[in-house]
Amino acid sequence: MGKAPVSGCDGLQPARGRTVTLPGQSTPGDTALTALALEAPARLLVDDILEAAREYLDMDVAFVAEFAGGEQVFRHVAGDAALFCLSSELRTPLGWMYCQAMTEGGLPEAIPDTAGNALAAAMEITTEAHIGSYVGVPVSLPDGRVWGSMACLSRRADHSVGKRDVRFMRMLARIYAEQLEREEREAADRREKRAQIRAVLREGRLITVLQPIVDLITGAAVGFEALARFEGERPQPPDIWFATAEAVGLGRELELAAVRSALEHVDSLPPDTYLAVNVSPATAMTAEFAGLIERDTDRIVIEVTEHAAIGDYPQFNSSVARLRFRGMRYAVDDAGAGFATFSHILSTKPDIVKLDISLIRDIHRDLARRALLHGLLYFIEQINATAVAEGVETAEEAEALKRIGVHCAQGFYFARPGEQVRSATAPAAPQLVRRRGVRILPLAQ
Repeated sequence: MGKAPVSGCDGLQPARGRTVTLPGQSTPGDTALTALALEAPARLLVDDILEAAREYLDMDVAFVAEFAGGEQVFRHVAGDAALFCLSSELRTPLGWMYCQAMTEGGLPEAIPDTAGNALAAAMEITTEAHIGSYVGVPVSLPDGRVWGSMACLSRRADHSVGKRDVRFMRMLARIYAEQLEREEREAADRREKRAQIRAVLREGRLITVLQPIVDLITGAAVGFEALARFEGERPQPPDIWFATAEAVGLGRELELAAVRSALEHVDSLPPDTYLAVNVSPATAMTAEFAGLIERDTDRIVIEVTEHAAIGDYPQFNSSVARLRFRGMRYAVDDAGAGFATFSHILSTKPDIVKLDISLIRDIHRDLARRALLHGLLYFIEQINATAVAEGVETAEEAEALKRIGVHCAQGFYFARPGEQVRSATAPAAPQLVRRRGVRILPLAQ
C-alpha cells in the first residue's frame, strides 16, 4: 500500500495555539488524571487487542486513549504510529483528534473516507496527518462512564469500512473496559489498604507483646521474642498486616515501626536476657535498621524466617556481619518447615536455629520426629549454634525435648505472649552454658 510522505511531527500542532504534550513533559492536567490512568492494564493484553483491531480492519495504526483533565492521553499505540506522529503517553487537547466528536455524536464511528465527511475534512489533523479513514468507538466502563476511546486510522480511504467493523471494535473495547474495571477495583483496594497501614502508623496502633524463651533445665527466661499486635476495629493476624503492607509498598516502614516498638521494652527486660525481633532480610540490611538497634546491639537477636527469600547471600551476610561484630545475634526462624532448611542455614551461619512447631508438635509420641530432631541437633551442634524449640504446648513435649537434648524453648506451655513465665526460677548467671555440645545464650557476651 503506497503511503503519502510525512511533513514531520513538528508540523502537527493543534489549532488555536494549543500544544501537543510529548511523553516525558509535565502538564497542569496531570493532577486531574483518574486512578484508571495511573493503573494501566497489562500491556501485553492491550497490545494484543490493538493488533487484532488493526489487522482485522487493515489499517495503519490502532490506539486507545483516555479522556482526562481536558486532554486526550494516548495510553497505548500499535502499528505505524510515526505516520500520524502518535506515541504512548502523548497528550493532546480533546478536540484535536476525532474521538471526542465521535463520542458526542458529531462524527460517526466509521468514516470510510474523511474527504466525504464535512466535519472530519475541516479538521486540521485530517490534512496534517493525511488521515484517509477512521473507525473509533467509546470505551465505556460498566457503570456508564466514558473512559476514553479505541480507534484505528489509515492513510487511505477504505469504502469497505462499515457497521461490521464498528461491532468488532465495540467488542474489543468491552474487553478493554472490563480489564480497566478490574484494575480500578484493584487500585481502589490498594489505596484502601495503604490508608489502613498509614493509619496504624500514624495513630500508633502497632504494639508489642513479649513471649519468653526459657531454659528447659532451670525454667529461667534467657530471652524474649517481640511480637507485633495491631489494635483497632479490624482485628487481623499480624502476618496479614505485614503481608498487606509489603503488597502496597509499605512493608519496610511497618517493619521498622515494629522494631521501634519492640526496642521500647529493652530496658525493662530482666538482666542477662536478650530481645528477639522479627525482620525480613531486606529490612535487616538497611541503614535504618542498623541505626535503630545501635544502642542495644548486644542485646538484640534478629529472627529471619527460612521462608523469606534472600536474593544475594553474600550481600546479606556482609550487612548482618557488621551488626554481629557489634554483638547482635542472628536466628533462623521456622527451621524444618521447608525444603531449604539446611542450605539456608549453611548459607547464613546463624547463632540460633529456631525449630518449627511442625517438628515439635507431639514429639513425645512420634518416634520419627524424635529421630529427625536428633539429627538436626547434631547438625546445629556442629555449626556451633543454639537450638530453640518453638510451639511447646504441653509438659510432655517439654520433657521429651529435654531428654533429646534441646535446652531452650518457647510456647504456650511456658507463657503466652504478654504473660510471665510460669514457675520460672531466678535467671541463671550471665555465662555461656554448654550441655551435650549444644550451647545456650543467656545474653550476648
